Amino acid sequence: RQLPLGLVEQGDPPTLGWTYGPQGAGGSTSIATAWQDLRQAGAVVRDLLRRAAARHWQCDLASTSTSAGEVRHSDGRRLDYGALAPLAATLTPASEPLPLKSASEYRLIGRPQRVVDAGDIVHGRATYGIDARMPDELVAVVARCPHLEGALIDFDASAALAVPGVVKVLALPGPQPGDAISANMAPGVAVLARHSWAALQGRKALRIRWQPGPAARESSAALWAQANALLDAGEAGFRVRDEGEVDSQLENAALRLRARYEVPYVAHAPMEPQNACVHVQADRIQIIAPMQMPAGA
Repeated sequence: RQLPLGLVEQGDPPTLGWTYGPQGAGGSTSIATAWQDLRQAGAVVRDLLRRAAARHWQCDLASTSTSAGEVRHSDGRRLDYGALAPLAATLTPASEPLPLKSASEYRLIGRPQRVVDAGDIVHGRATYGIDARMPDELVAVVARCPHLEGALIDFDASAALAVPGVVKVLALPGPQPGDAISANMAPGVAVLARHSWAALQGRKALRIRWQPGPAARESSAALWAQANALLDAGEAGFRVRDEGEVDSQLENAALRLRARYEVPYVAHAPMEPQNACVHVQADRIQIIAPMQMPAGA
């Protein structure tokens, strides 16, 4: 709760494993799901550090405070958390809930913080997964089946192979019944080339026949039509939240507004194009990729 967070670059961890379960970043749910637990955990650790400092200095606990990664004595003495950690680890944590900060005392939550890599990002110096390079590598781009649960019938790669730099064209099978969600999400045709421009031009030159599949009639327009038909029919639907006297207030309102909102059914935009650099060797596989869960690679 007192560390100067976000001001130091930590670098990559030396190893990745499953000792503490799946480690990943995504969803933005930490505060929503664990805010109170994390606050109480921080208060417990802070109390242990203050007690350790009081024991080290042979002083009253009331004369200690914490700030910016240090325990401070009212007379000016200071000890950083790292120096106190071994002693604090031998103490028994408080069994009762400890007092927490009020919102007016927050120094991190709700306040602007410096982003350590912002300068590199805006000046184009930041390194992304797609910047990875390996000796003698090929670039692959995939033409995916445009139909949900569709299939690849056949393809003509002659024009793609005529593009300078294109090396090979491969068919990629789609997921089979029972496959994990991590399997290929749709069948496709991959174009392998010596650089990205050739791969992209080769993909444009492909002539592919797709089998639409059982969901051929499903589309954004069809979904909007179904939803609007239900609304026009006066279907009651179900309430996701019931608070206050909404019905009576609407009934007696002098002015009523009616609106329909539509949100496209699309994937969110990633921070960089989806990519991975993979080198399969005799005794290992090297993967460089922008991952939310590196241990799951």
